[in-house]
Amino acid sequence: MADAEPMTGWLRGVLPLALAGVLAEGERHGYALVQELAARGFGTVRGGALYPVLGRLEADGAVEARWEPGEG
Repeated sequence: MADAEPMTGWLRGVLPLALAGVLAEGERHGYALVQELAARGFGTVRGGALYPVLGRLEADGAVEARWEPGEG
């Protein structure tokens, strides 16, 4: 999958589980999640795919979101 291509069906199907697996190892912000997924071979996951999945995981009670001010 090229970085510029939209998310494929298989990635859409496994993204919630992949995110849960990464988050089970410790808290991470969105950018760190994208980096970790890329390092694990998932390619580039864009925010437009990432944040809706995280929102559904939060609504299901699987994760808890916390907003913090940035350092920049």
